[in-house]
Amino acid sequence: MRIVLTLAWVLLAFVPAARADVPGTISYQGLLTDAVGTPVPDDDYSIRFRLYDPALVWEETQTVTVTSGRFSVLLGSVVPIDPAILQGAPLSLGIKVGDDSELSPWTPLTSVPYALTAAHATTAESVTMSPTTRYHTVCAEAFTPNSSATAYTKNSVRVYPTAGTNISMGAVLTLPHGAQLTELHVLFEDAIPDLELSVGLRRVNVTDGTLQTLGVVASGIPEAAGLTIATRNLFLPSDIVDNQNWAYSLQAFWSTAAGLNLSLRAVRITYTVTEPLP
Repeated sequence: MRIVLTLAWVLLAFVPAARADVPGTISYQGLLTDAVGTPVPDDDYSIRFRLYDPALVWEETQTVTVTSGRFSVLLGSVVPIDPAILQGAPLSLGIKVGDDSELSPWTPLTSVPYALTAAHATTAESVTMSPTTRYHTVCAEAFTPNSSATAYTKNSVRVYPTAGTNISMGAVLTLPHGAQLTELHVLFEDAIPDLELSVGLRRVNVTDGTLQTLGVVASGIPEAAGLTIATRNLFLPSDIVDNQNWAYSLQAFWSTAAGLNLSLRAVRITYTVTEPLP
């Protein structure tokens, strides 16, 4: 099976001080698919990682668990990365999965891992990086119909269908590049349990048009008529915002003529970003 790496990588470096025991590791996440874009089967894969400058300067092999094509590894956990090699020519990462040939092209090493070279600086300040939780909220007003034939009612509080057809509506998202998605939180007003509304966070590849759904939540059964409820969905560790290759949106689908008995109130996306502590 020919395997393709389709998700750009995300890198995090932690530099506690200018000392010899700075960890020589880099966090890396990716998505493995076959030649037609289908995620590889869930399994443990032997993956070889190499750094080139363009000559080979470092390599290690890890057994990596892949779920829905997604994986997350810590490069340098088997063979520590010598920070000295980051002081030379720009580096690229080569990946080889099992018996397949090495994936092409190589992935250029971005600037973040070069913070590891602080271990060799004559003088360096202590820098502590910390994951910070942040939120992006979308109100009902932000959703617009995906079809000009859609009949709906919308105000600053909620949006709902007003005709006897299924409808879908979308809202564009602007999320910070490199953020780790953690939670999708949707507020509904659901008066009749049999009615159904789902909200999904999706992305489309800006190069080949590939569409992926990263998380979906659906309306639930209310405790009482008209009760506003909240539903949550956790993302995979490899769901990292990549604005270079993907465009993000929210999509809401009413599967029946719900009317005002089932309305969408608001959506909140929770994510983490790694930032220097103040």
